[in-house]
Amino acid sequence: MPTDSASVELWQRLAATSDLPKELRADAAARLATLERAETIHADRHSAHLKLIADFYAAEKTAPELLHAQLASDKKPTVDAVTEKIEIARIGRDRAQTVASITARAESIAHASVTGGLWRDHRTALFDWVAQRRAIDPTATGITEHVTPDVAAVWRRLAVILYPLPSELELPTEFTRLPVVLNAADPKPFRAAIAWCWQQIAAGHYVWAQPPQARHRANRHAPADRLRITAAVFDLPTV
Repeated sequence: MPTDSASVELWQRLAATSDLPKELRADAAARLATLERAETIHADRHSAHLKLIADFYAAEKTAPELLHAQLASDKKPTVDAVTEKIEIARIGRDRAQTVASITARAESIAHASVTGGLWRDHRTALFDWVAQRRAIDPTATGITEHVTPDVAAVWRRLAVILYPLPSELELPTEFTRLPVVLNAADPKPFRAAIAWCWQQIAAGHYVWAQPPQARHRANRHAPADRLRITAAVFDLPTV
């Protein structure tokens, strides 16, 4: 599963991927733009806060020295004026801290909308995209023109479980995760079975044993979606 920063970078590329649905790309672009604005305003306000912290400590540090200099010169000490300068610096610091905290929370919301919300709201469209890409050349091995690193990253994030397995396929009983990248070192019957599965999924011959809508929106650790292929096993592709 991609890290948060890797997830943002992946969505930046997906937003420019022409064969993804237009609505998905538009939504991704809008949320990424919001995140960029949120990051910019928070960075500016955070920098302003740091400057005002420095101003406050400078005013607090120099106040005794300023008062001492006045006393040493036999001038009438301006204690109230010195104190007022510190208070003004404190008020500016505290206000800047509040603003920086608000902008940080806004940035966090925008970030979650990309790294969590986009995956949740466009899960089905992403699943279909991966299946269609994989089915273009279902027996091809390794990273290809169609099964790109981004396709593989999306599929890892979706974390779909194939269950129950079609009993006629030569697949290990513990096998549940359908690979999107075929390994040339795997046995031909295994690769043929995987290619056939992707052909059926791309053709819509499946049902959700646990549909995407069943995932609890607030639970990041909800069980993965479970998919069952409904087609009868025949005419496996030649590998």
